Amino acid sequence: MGALQKGYAQKEESTGIRLFVSYSWMAHPGSSRMLSLVSKFANAVQYGVTLENWLANYEGEIQRALEARASGNEGKARVCARRAAGMVIGEYLNRHHIPFPASVIKRLETFRNLPGIPAQIQEVVGHLLEHVDQEYNLPASIDLIAETQWLIRALRLEADNLDSTR
Repeated sequence: MGALQKGYAQKEESTGIRLFVSYSWMAHPGSSRMLSLVSKFANAVQYGVTLENWLANYEGEIQRALEARASGNEGKARVCARRAAGMVIGEYLNRHHIPFPASVIKRLETFRNLPGIPAQIQEVVGHLLEHVDQEYNLPASIDLIAETQWLIRALRLEADNLDSTR
């Protein structure tokens, strides 16, 4: 059996949405065919980053974050807030024709490293990337849900601005 190969590919959907996906494939000896396993694509679709209804998915993820916090599950609230932020960043990158990885963390890192991103936005994205301490807490001053809600406004991606940015 051939060696497992890994890499990245960019795919443009018929809707004009560009996707940057990681993939793996294995070449079979004696055959020109390759088995393609697109590992991140399903995850990207599941969390709405490639769908036109990204805003509804974002709002649903924020709602799940608020519900998790209300039930005392701050860990789940952070995960939901990060996923929601990943949707926002994915939409921003898509509108600016910048390929983006399916992984939320990689997408946040890609965005944070773009030239020209204002310091306050970089700080918020840094909070989203921050690791918890040994007690599974972030510093008390960091509220990932509130910061993600601020981020969508700061990037002017809220519903009122959808038509003007396309």
